[in-house]
Amino acid sequence: MLPPNIKEEDFIYNPLKNDDILKSYNDLQNLLKDFARTVNHTGKLEINLPAICRICIRVDQRKDYFMYYHSEPNKIMKMSHEKELALWSYWVCKYKPIRFKNCKDEEWFYRDNGCTVSDAFASYIIISVVCAKNRKKGKYFSTSVVKNLYYDLANRDFSKEALISKVNDLIS
Repeated sequence: MLPPNIKEEDFIYNPLKNDDILKSYNDLQNLLKDFARTVNHTGKLEINLPAICRICIRVDQRKDYFMYYHSEPNKIMKMSHEKELALWSYWVCKYKPIRFKNCKDEEWFYRDNGCTVSDAFASYIIISVVCAKNRKKGKYFSTSVVKNLYYDLANRDFSKEALISKVNDLIS
């Protein structure tokens, strides 16, 4: 049910402004810097900026969708930060915007971890969300659990809703 101040005919997605995309990109850059320190690899990473922009837009579209379909007459709903980051993970797995500059580094990373660096980064986003929400959960992410998460994100088909649910389950 739509809030009274939102009419169905008025609901048209307005693309993100460049400043909003830049803010999302900067947030991603900060996470990526933290991730790069945890990765046991010395290769240089590169980011596909057009793919990151598409991810920013996809996540923003989903936020609008969420607000439109989940708001109540007197309460506009906003997507939680956890759901937003789960969507970032989903789209990072789909678009694979992060890779090593050197193909050999990419190959070695895959051989050592069973996933691309983008899949590993998507896992890092999930782990950071879960640990930020519940610090005690940090102990849960042993090497084998992280490797399983790498495998799942690299090889299984997750819907956006399934990944959001997985993150919510890990948090609780």
